[in-house]
Amino acid sequence: MDPLPDSLGFRRRRRELWQCFKANPNKRWLHINLRDYSESWLTMGGYYLFHLLTWWQLPYSVSAWYLRLAVLRPWPDAVAEWSLPLPLPQSQWAQPSEQYLEARATFLKTQQAA
Repeated sequence: MDPLPDSLGFRRRRRELWQCFKANPNKRWLHINLRDYSESWLTMGGYYLFHLLTWWQLPYSVSAWYLRLAVLRPWPDAVAEWSLPLPLPQSQWAQPSEQYLEARATFLKTQQAA
């Protein structure tokens, strides 16, 4: 089984199943085998009916649409420039407060005493 099911994997599995069904000379009409759908007309019909009723193609279409619209589209240059992190000069860095420095010094003294 594929780690992430995709449309191509499903099509490959469906194509293999259809080839086995066409190549099987001993097809039965009403035999039910849930491990090998290619043994009878009933299970092949049920396989296709199940996938049609559960909209099997919808998740693949939504993910392809999402990838096409959101992920694979490059950002405009203005957005790329705006989102670049600008390094701040050291004079603009946040400085620790006096209360923090006193608490840290007290903590370090207790650690050294222990």
